[in-house]
Parts: sequence; structure tokens; C-alpha cells
Amino acid sequence: LLRYYQVPSPGYANGAGSPAVGPRIEQLDHAPAQPGDDDPLTVTARLTPALAPVAGATLTYRVQFTPEITTPMAAGPDGVWSGVIPANAATPRQMVRYYVTATDTAGNTTRWPPAFDPSTQPLYQGTVVADPAITTPLPVLHWFVQTPSAAESPNGTRCSVFHNGEFYDNIFVRIRGGTSVGWPKKSYKLEFNDAHPFRFLPDAPRVSEIDINTTY
Repeated sequence: LLRYYQVPSPGYANGAGSPAVGPRIEQLDHAPAQPGDDDPLTVTARLTPALAPVAGATLTYRVQFTPEITTPMAAGPDGVWSGVIPANAATPRQMVRYYVTATDTAGNTTRWPPAFDPSTQPLYQGTVVADPAITTPLPVLHWFVQTPSAAESPNGTRCSVFHNGEFYDNIFVRIRGGTSVGWPKKSYKLEFNDAHPFRFLPDAPRVSEIDINTTY
């Protein structure tokens, strides 16, 4: 009997697990990688049955921090399902985040990203709508935080980052520094999720955290 374990237990006996295993969601991706203002975003995922045949799938997306919108996905060849986020859903420099939910004929569901622990895992995959007005030879880091004042505290908050074609969702940010915390221009520490560390240069190793320092 297939069992699904939401919490890993290395070195210990497995728990009871769950027999309600939904379809497997593989190769979840979108195109274009970074859409322009006039580009719809097509999200695709390969769904394979686990305990029962795949019955359907939905795409749930969110622009910036607005409410989620859910739309049905269409079945295609080789078990690949697709859904479309319309071009007019977002404007340049806005982030577009999404997840996919698959259901089988027995009513079992699977979500990807799974979001078992909202304090340590991404809740969405995503991208940022390109802005042709940004013309610079310097690296560009897009940073999105729903409550900026929460980032300016030792307790911090969650945020998202887009850099060099990669989207990092639901990461931790807090203010950093000593006397500098009272300056008008702040410094911040960003801590990335274990499963998706940050790559700041294409040929550099990934890191678990970075600091954004002020020169004020």
C-alpha cells in the first residue's frame, strides 16, 4: 500500500503516514520564463496517477499580494496539463506566483509546491513581469514584502525575491545592524529556504543567506 509521509524522519521508524496519495505532480514549469507586459503565462505540469486515475487539475495564481484566482487546467498529450495566466493579470515589475492542485477519481488531491510548513517552505512558484525600462549592466534584485514595516524589525517577516531568472518564495527577512537600525536607509538579512538556496552569480555556489547593506 502506498503511504505518503509529509514529515521526514531520518534515523527513526516511519510514522503512520497517509494512504490518501493524490496524483504525482512533476515538471511544474511556466513559459515564457520571464513574460513581457503583453505575454500570457502558460503553466504546465506532468501528472501521473498514484492510487487512482487523474480526474482534473487547477491552477491557482496570485499577482503581488492580491487574492488568489483559481482556473481549471486542460489535459494534453503524455499526461501534461496546462493552464494560462492572462497577460492583463499583471504589469511590469509585478510578481506572479502560482501553484497546481491535482485530483484523482477517488477524491485524493496533491498540491505543488506542497507548503507543508509555511514557515520554512515556498508556497508558490513564480516569476516577475519584465520591464524594458530597466536598462543597467548591474545585477537587478526584485524584492517583494507585503508589510515593509515588519521587515524593519528583529522578528522579521516572509518575503519573495526574483534574481537572475530565479524566483525564491516565502523566504525570511529581518533588519540587521546595531546603531544603523535607526538610519533612514536600512540594512536587511535575507534567509533562504533549505531546499532552494540563493545563487547570486551563475558560476558561484549557492548560499543560505545574504545581507543587503546600506551605504547611508
